[in-house]
Amino acid sequence: MESRKKLIYSLVGLGVFFLAVLIGFSLWKGRSTPVQFIKEDSAFGPVVEGTFYPADPTKLNQWIQSFIQQTPNFDAGGRQIFGLIVPHAGYNYSGRTAAAAFKLLQGKSFPRVVVMAPSHHAQSKEVSIPGYAYYQTNLGTIPIDRESVQKLKKGRPWITDNPNLYNREHALEVELPFLQTVLGKFQLIPIIIGDSDIDLARNLAAALKETLGNDALFIASTDLSHYHPYSQAEMMDKNTLSLIAAQDPEKLNRAVAAQQAELCGLGPVLTIMTLFQNVPTGKIQLIYNENSGDVVGQRESVVGYGALGLFY
Repeated sequence: MESRKKLIYSLVGLGVFFLAVLIGFSLWKGRSTPVQFIKEDSAFGPVVEGTFYPADPTKLNQWIQSFIQQTPNFDAGGRQIFGLIVPHAGYNYSGRTAAAAFKLLQGKSFPRVVVMAPSHHAQSKEVSIPGYAYYQTNLGTIPIDRESVQKLKKGRPWITDNPNLYNREHALEVELPFLQTVLGKFQLIPIIIGDSDIDLARNLAAALKETLGNDALFIASTDLSHYHPYSQAEMMDKNTLSLIAAQDPEKLNRAVAAQQAELCGLGPVLTIMTLFQNVPTGKIQLIYNENSGDVVGQRESVVGYGALGLFY
């Protein structure tokens, strides 16, 4: 009888132990932790220097200055700049288009810059922010705004530090030397968006609005149509650019789904457009556009590039 009681007590105790372990694991799995920064002096990048842009800092600076000088001046009518939509191809293809937008930042300053780019190497319904203290380019290190990143991450498990989304990605990095050249010092919030889902874009826009308000410059990185004949690409890009300028992210999203518009950075563009809906008197305007056929002369299969400004 006594041994039977001991067996029952043992089984009950074992059951309680396993229940506690199960509850503990569930809580651990669902917890929301801040982005972990490796160490104070840690830096990520560069990963595409020497391929998408010159590895030599002097040559890189010369390229950027040359592109800025080549592009026409755009009159923003005295309005403030909320953000830019810029291409992310190799500088010898889209550098001129990107420069047309970035040159508007000359002589201005922003406390922080949010650069949003798509991932070309992995897909996931999450947003990834590299957990480093700095972002490194050939022109120097850019401090990451870790305080703002922690606020963005808090309570949002879909904002992660997933290196699969950013460890080979060019679409964010190529914007940084331009920003370093025209702005000098600034804090960076680098965001890689793993999916073009419009709900993810809405959630990110809401998170950025709550965390930063309008106290930042917002950059969305995207190219336009890919690998169509020149005339077809021109028509498609014209439609895509007009949809962006119409400031209706839902309509743009439907057009892309119907293959009436095309852009590889749909997630960043939907996010910046959604965020911009909160800005009174805001207007999106085309600054400059061309395609790879205009640059290198090969017109059988081209990639489109557009630079747009978000003004208020």
